[in-house]
Amino acid sequence: MFRFSLLVSLFFSVAGAAQASGYYQLNERDGVHSLRPLSRDADCPKENGRNACSNVTLELPERCSFECKNALLSGQGTAIIKGSFSQETAQFVALSGFDTWRARSLPAPVLKITSQDVTCEGNRCRGTLQMENLKTGQRSSLKEISFAEADDKNYQLDGARAQNDLKSADGLLVTGSTKKQVLKVRYVFRVWISEAACDALKRVQELIMPAGDPEALFNLIQNENEIVLPADGRTLYWAQQIESDVQSVTYKTGINDLWSQIVSINLTTCAATVLAEH
Repeated sequence: MFRFSLLVSLFFSVAGAAQASGYYQLNERDGVHSLRPLSRDADCPKENGRNACSNVTLELPERCSFECKNALLSGQGTAIIKGSFSQETAQFVALSGFDTWRARSLPAPVLKITSQDVTCEGNRCRGTLQMENLKTGQRSSLKEISFAEADDKNYQLDGARAQNDLKSADGLLVTGSTKKQVLKVRYVFRVWISEAACDALKRVQELIMPAGDPEALFNLIQNENEIVLPADGRTLYWAQQIESDVQSVTYKTGINDLWSQIVSINLTTCAATVLAEH
């Protein structure tokens, strides 16, 4: 059981932010949480002569579930949060949150990878990829990401886990080394809080995948003919987007080679409505 030294607020307004949002490593020691700036736009303001990062009060959005809070605040993994300090108080308003599956000393720098044109197969992703060094802000292009040496066997076995993150506004946060436009990933950060009001695909994944099956796979497919069952016998959960508008996204979901539900996700509230079941 972990102790909370942080005030977790279920409702907040970003309008009061006094500074640009930055990335910070969230640390815990003896029940006290502190922040270490990771990006060039991350700052630690002074509050009555005290460094505000040394003992933080954190506001988390409502969509951060119990599992989300446990992952970010327990110290079981290495956590990163993006946000800013409030103008009126010394509270830190979190916009997004990430962690590694187990705690490790974090080598610098942390890299943010994004792409709208990427294909992942095995433990590699290829396509038109953009890499940003969070510390320096320097950007460069990549042609391939390798998870073969990642400190997370889920990504070693299935790099497709990264494909949805790469295409999202949050991007994929990693550490690693590059050579000839190929990034060899060392640590991968899982997304727990998306900066978007609602990450519809992540919400569907949370709905259909059991929390107690870490070996299960999840894929976004274009049609059911693409379904290929894992050769090692692991369970495959999948989602196919079948409709979308400015208010919601609708997915057909399934387990292995059978569809199970059609679910609509509200993009404002993240509420899920089951439209049909098999």
